[in-house]
Amino acid sequence: MLASAEPTPKIDAKILLMALAALIGCILRVLAVHGELWLDEAWSVLLVQDVGSPLALATEVRHDNNHLLNSLWLWLVGPRALPEWQRFPSLAFSLLALALLRRLVRREHLGWAGAIWAFLVALSYPLIVVGTEARGYSLAIAAAIAIFALALRLRKADAGRGAARIFAIVSTVGAFSHAVFILFFLPVGAWIVLERRRSGHGWRDPVMWAALTAPIGAISALGLFFYRGLAIGGGPQAPYVQVLLSALSLGFGGEELSAFDPQGAAAAAGIGTLVVAIASFEAFLWLREDRAVASLVISIILVPLAAVMVLRPDFILGRYFIISLVFLYLVAARWMARLARQGIFGACLAALLVAGIAAGNLRHCGELFSFQRSHFEEAVAAIISESGPRRETVTIGGGHENRNEIRLAHMRLRGALGSPIVFVSNQAAAAAPPDFVIEESLDRNPTPPPSSMTAFGARYSLKAAYPAPFMSGAALSVYQRDDRR
Repeated sequence: MLASAEPTPKIDAKILLMALAALIGCILRVLAVHGELWLDEAWSVLLVQDVGSPLALATEVRHDNNHLLNSLWLWLVGPRALPEWQRFPSLAFSLLALALLRRLVRREHLGWAGAIWAFLVALSYPLIVVGTEARGYSLAIAAAIAIFALALRLRKADAGRGAARIFAIVSTVGAFSHAVFILFFLPVGAWIVLERRRSGHGWRDPVMWAALTAPIGAISALGLFFYRGLAIGGGPQAPYVQVLLSALSLGFGGEELSAFDPQGAAAAAGIGTLVVAIASFEAFLWLREDRAVASLVISIILVPLAAVMVLRPDFILGRYFIISLVFLYLVAARWMARLARQGIFGACLAALLVAGIAAGNLRHCGELFSFQRSHFEEAVAAIISESGPRRETVTIGGGHENRNEIRLAHMRLRGALGSPIVFVSNQAAAAAPPDFVIEESLDRNPTPPPSSMTAFGARYSLKAAYPAPFMSGAALSVYQRDDRR
């Protein structure tokens, strides 16, 4: 008599998708840490060099490019460390964020919505480029995912002090990572208070205070002694709507709004608008199904936007909403999972949307690896080489003087200048025009003109051009004075 065959175990497609997401996400993040530091990373290195102690990082370096825990690492490893080593904590926390998200999805039994969420986060170009630079965003993102999971646990009436203490520790660390975490913590902390009260606990609830006392104290101290009167480094000024639509489009595989690409700008505006419409629809449905959790996620997404509307800063950057993007992916994932349940057509359309978003983000990642974050040091090295060994001093000008001076100072600090470099301020009106001019454009991949002329009639010809990826660096054009050729 033949023995009955053992049943073939079924492969869970959701687990397979999450495993694939984790693998691809880890590979992309490891590849992203290579290349020279771009402007803001180099600026962070410069800011911490004259500090005598870790405490002085907070008391003496009152600048928005000082992300305290990241600055501590840069101070410890020193300015001559390899860029990959300076970015190592960011890489580690970026990988940790993927692991934490996968655990959250499985513990909360989020099903296909959770699997798609993990996939979108793993392949997200904005999360990859921002989460692997030598700054504080990566730790803030990882801490936010951990705190969201802990908040869901603390809403339960039987939550213990152990979870509350972990919440307090992670929140305090997150507060010192980057200001974007504080905007995330505010709605989460308020939500925990409301949920604990709703579950029958009073204002003296020991679990609630064990969770919230330390982070509230840390945020208060940072507000009084660090953020108050903080110097702002500056950034490109653009209409808020343009920045927000560009951020939404990039997050879902589209382009930025750019005057150099009208068709791409129209597509980006369309993608951003569509994301807002779909997210609003899904948020409405979610509120009807689970008002408590839906209200938490919606407030996490909207509080940074509300802060911008209230504070009205001179400029905003898409990266300011990076934690909001993490949770916007959750709302979008829920909608796509809902769509997939609407028969074979809905399932195919949802799969096509996920694949399209992944393809767009992978294309941007490919450009990041190809273009790299910055080519300033490479351009200066080529200028020095072009000048020849006999020339004692090389003069350089450029339209963005502050940017160029910061990066040249960073190169001097690292000992990366093999020849004396003099930066000529206000090169367009200089009596002695510089030998070379480095022009920058924040719009991606413009076609630089083949020649240029200063106010004093010095003519320059295009020597080299370096493209830049989205959200990092600027496209560089190097011009050489014609009478030096």
